[in-house]
Amino acid sequence: MNICLSKYITIISIALCLTTQLSAQVNKSSFKGNVRDESDLPIPGATIMILNAADSVLTQFGSSKPDGSFLIKNVPKGDYLINITFLGLAPFYQSIVSGSAEEIDLGKLTMKTHNTILNEVEVKADEIPIEIKKDTILYNADAFKTQPNANVEDLLKKLPGIEVGSDGSIKAQGEDVQKVLVDGKEFFGTDPKMATKNLPARAVKKSKSMTNNLTWLNSQA
Repeated sequence: MNICLSKYITIISIALCLTTQLSAQVNKSSFKGNVRDESDLPIPGATIMILNAADSVLTQFGSSKPDGSFLIKNVPKGDYLINITFLGLAPFYQSIVSGSAEEIDLGKLTMKTHNTILNEVEVKADEIPIEIKKDTILYNADAFKTQPNANVEDLLKKLPGIEVGSDGSIKAQGEDVQKVLVDGKEFFGTDPKMATKNLPARAVKKSKSMTNNLTWLNSQA
């Protein structure tokens, strides 16, 4: 009887262990850390990007606070690269895995100067997809692939933080876009939908999302 009971206890213990391991897996994780320079000083305003490890597609983005800290929420379970950029410093890359915990602390992330040789992970994308400058988010259109005959509306649907409604209406960071400017000038009148539906995506080099509800589209030369 004692031997049988011992077997049951062992089986129950294994089941409890498996349950604990399964519960530790989550569908999404948040990543936090602190961006520093080589002198261990905080870097405020650095652009933080979470890229899919397989194809370097942008998944989430944010920026560092005045003390260098950052928090990127709701990253779906999977393998990623964290990419940090700041003017005058070499881009920082590190492999990360989402799904092991609800919040993952990456600790101190040190950015180096451009003349320092870096032995980092290989990144397939040659273009920096996004850059944050104070109240402006600058998108590099070349980093977001569209079909050959796509229009600007198709391009905008791929930009994180930009929402395009079924009626063609545009929201940038949750705010309605009232105008679309091409090279600083109104195009197709004051209706944003006219511009986005008639301009080809290949004509756009950069896109800016601003807090004053304007989206600027700079045409390629």
